[in-house]
Amino acid sequence: MAYRYDIVKDIYKQAMALPKGDLQRDAKFFEALRIKMETDWAEARKIGPDATPLDLFCKKHSVPSTLIERTVDELGTYATIKRITQQKIEKKAKRLGLKDTDDITFSPKEAVDIVVNAFSAFDPDMERIVREAYQQGRISFAPTIYGAESDLSGYAGDVPDDIERLPANLRRLPYVSVPFQPEQKLVYLDDLFMLAHECAHLAAFQKHRERHPRTTENSYCINYPVQETFSLMGERLLHHYLINQPSKDALWRYRINNEWLENIDLNLLSCAKMAEIQQKISHEYEHNRAPLLDMQQIDVIAKETFPDKVNVWQDEVLLLRVPFYHTSYPLGVAASYALFERWEKGSRAEKQQLARRWAHVQEMSGSLNFTQAMNADHMTIDIQGNNFLQNALDDLETHERNLEASLDELYSERARSALHTRIKKGFVERADRTRKPPAQRGGNHDDRSHRSK
Repeated sequence: MAYRYDIVKDIYKQAMALPKGDLQRDAKFFEALRIKMETDWAEARKIGPDATPLDLFCKKHSVPSTLIERTVDELGTYATIKRITQQKIEKKAKRLGLKDTDDITFSPKEAVDIVVNAFSAFDPDMERIVREAYQQGRISFAPTIYGAESDLSGYAGDVPDDIERLPANLRRLPYVSVPFQPEQKLVYLDDLFMLAHECAHLAAFQKHRERHPRTTENSYCINYPVQETFSLMGERLLHHYLINQPSKDALWRYRINNEWLENIDLNLLSCAKMAEIQQKISHEYEHNRAPLLDMQQIDVIAKETFPDKVNVWQDEVLLLRVPFYHTSYPLGVAASYALFERWEKGSRAEKQQLARRWAHVQEMSGSLNFTQAMNADHMTIDIQGNNFLQNALDDLETHERNLEASLDELYSERARSALHTRIKKGFVERADRTRKPPAQRGGNHDDRSHRSK
């Protein structure tokens, strides 16, 4: 059945090449989705008569099904809580006049230097690989219209065929592409986090290829939860580095925390919605004993779940990322949190040991599944524990409170500044009145004398 997934990817690429709104584009998306769904369900039924594509995912990546069930439940609860918290934070930000726009920018070189510095304390090899990749031209900042809808996102993998400038000896090494603002040639803060995400992928891919030189992208067995652990650890390291910069004020901390949390929260909320879509599709399949092949049915389900997004079913959400995304991403969030917490609180010897284990998992990442990567022989993380994901979600809620505290601090600072300005203005006005001559101060001695005459 692997060849049918290749067909899906080819049709998807053809669709992406067509302009939005083109009916042929819609038809190709639907055809790719139809083939993928048929293939997913056919493969799942080989496991058992009642198996679903989610069961297929669990088997392929050796993820316990109970862990996935618990993850989906916890995501639903988190999504409900997050919406309430988000409203409070948005209200406070609006009161301060803080718009949801990014005014922190970097040149491409500055962006790479920041990511390299963020990685260096955790794993010097990651620093080396990313710095070499940039010097060799394997990190590309592709122009895109910032803030507008765009199909361009971050990429890490083999050098694309249309990149002809790299010599043959570098074309076998992994490649990264992230967007940037073309006119000013600036990297925005959210793209900086994307750069850290993709560079962490690059480091893992290259470490594996250095250990296994004959590996190609096609032969590199990608275990998505493991890969998302790498990339989300890269984002956590960048956040840790930026938030601890000396001489930065409350506004800086708010900007960094807000961007990092917004990226993770949006993805986790999308995961919760995608899990809902998967459950609806599975329910319809079980009821009708056939995959959903009707375009209108799919559109209705997608729009009910994502009311603010147009033609969401055309996106990777259903086409390539279900059930990959709504399972892999939360597992990566949980595992990267457990690793980061151990690194941040560990002694020097414990940090060195963790770095060695991390390097070994990177080298073996093309052949390790998630359970193997996290077991006692490697990262020693208990993924079966009841609090595996919940601990990470609790940590995010703590950062949400810190974000809210930053807004309160900003409000207090501005209130104090305004009060100081008013007091200073009052002193100046009082001093001016004191320095004026009696006649200008409103004295009336001469007036009385004149009237008495």
